[in-house]
Amino acid sequence: MILMNQLISALLQVGLLMAIPFLYYVCSRRAFSGFFSWIGLKIGKGLPLKWMFILFTAIGLGVFIPYLWLYQTGCLTYSGFVVDSFLESGWSVQNILILVLWACIQTALSEEIFFRGFLLELFGQWINWGWANLLQATIFGLIHCFSVLNQSIGPIFLVVGLTAGIGWTLGWLKKTKSDGSLFAGILIHAGANLLSTVLVFCFLL
Repeated sequence: MILMNQLISALLQVGLLMAIPFLYYVCSRRAFSGFFSWIGLKIGKGLPLKWMFILFTAIGLGVFIPYLWLYQTGCLTYSGFVVDSFLESGWSVQNILILVLWACIQTALSEEIFFRGFLLELFGQWINWGWANLLQATIFGLIHCFSVLNQSIGPIFLVVGLTAGIGWTLGWLKKTKSDGSLFAGILIHAGANLLSTVLVFCFLL
């Protein structure tokens, strides 16, 4: 039942964050064709493996100590049925599937579609892509402040800054190294989610 709830939740989030840019695209261009390419759901010229490795390593090293401090000081906690299910039955097959759905589909896929796909392209129609990338990254960082909204300014600034930095990096990767494709960013985002969650489950819960 928990696995089904996670699957439904993930699909609903992807559906919603895909529907918004799709409706914008159809209404503004009065056409369906070209949507997936416009938003970045395309293969491109191949994955920039070197840059993916560099950025994944940099993101991992750059956020590990700050987030470790946030968890150890109680400024940031994991909650939800992913955590509840893990605390109840540990590394079961069901919980691994739940974690993969959450990390890869509900967050990585949906967020890359909406922020690096939709918002970056939308803002890029009005301003140059560098400012567009900064703007989508800032919004991406700000929505993550809700996880530490009841904390002091320090943890809030840290979470927003780190998350915005990741958002900017993935936007840069899409535009300059991935031929406009989201797939490299989705893989990095999913990998970072999986790694951070496994570390939390193994050492901090």
